[in-house]
Amino acid sequence: MYPNMEVIEFKQKVSMQSHAERNRGQKPCFSTRPGGKDHPLGCLISHSFVADIPTGVVLRGIPRDKTPQLVTKETHMNGFQHLFIPGPTNIPENIRQSMNVPMEDMRAPDFGDLVQGLLTDMKKTFRLENGRVFIFPSSGTGAWESAIQNTLEAGDKVLMSRFGQFSLLWVDMAERLGLDVDCVDVEWGKGVPLEDYAKRLEADKTHEIKAVFATQNETATGVTSDIAGVRKILDDLDHPAMLFVDGVSSIASIEFEMEKWGVDLAVSGSQKGF
Repeated sequence: MYPNMEVIEFKQKVSMQSHAERNRGQKPCFSTRPGGKDHPLGCLISHSFVADIPTGVVLRGIPRDKTPQLVTKETHMNGFQHLFIPGPTNIPENIRQSMNVPMEDMRAPDFGDLVQGLLTDMKKTFRLENGRVFIFPSSGTGAWESAIQNTLEAGDKVLMSRFGQFSLLWVDMAERLGLDVDCVDVEWGKGVPLEDYAKRLEADKTHEIKAVFATQNETATGVTSDIAGVRKILDDLDHPAMLFVDGVSSIASIEFEMEKWGVDLAVSGSQKGF
């Protein structure tokens, strides 16, 4: 054993085990940096151990001729590995191959035409005539944080509903950003509660509600909500609140009419709906 050895950097759990212990099915021996208490982050080992240590782990204090053997685990699969989750979704092979092109120079004279063409095509996907599209490099959550921060401010009252994991996270974000959230809790498996929205908006005589949030497709349950119905409520009551739509897993996959439905702000993601 080498009492001065320590793990000074790690990226994931370190597993060390001797051949004999592997065969006996016993747990590996874990100890710590000088001191002797068991600890999963630092390990005292002898050179007879085989160590499964990930890239990024640095061992210090073992003589060069006693350095343990490193074993790299690799999984080989035939063909392409497919994802079976709501997102990121699998990219069709012809599209994946068309993406295999050199990087564009952002200072090149034709770069502006490239970007403008993308933005114009994106408007078609959102069914948008007069608005503006921003391509934002983040997850759907990051895009939503940017959208809220650039349209509302702490203390603004908003109307939201919670009926699945992602609408739940949306409410949580709004609360953490300091919004005054009037949240309607709905049984999972249902969608945006139009009747409850209508009652709350009708009761808001002083128009304190600045925005109404609606998740078009709740990824966790697969339930689609009636966005046009939310706009109708706002119009019938002549309520000035903005209509925000979470379309991360819906836009480009199911019907979405941003202009026709009077949606003021919508967020989607290339890794899901698109």
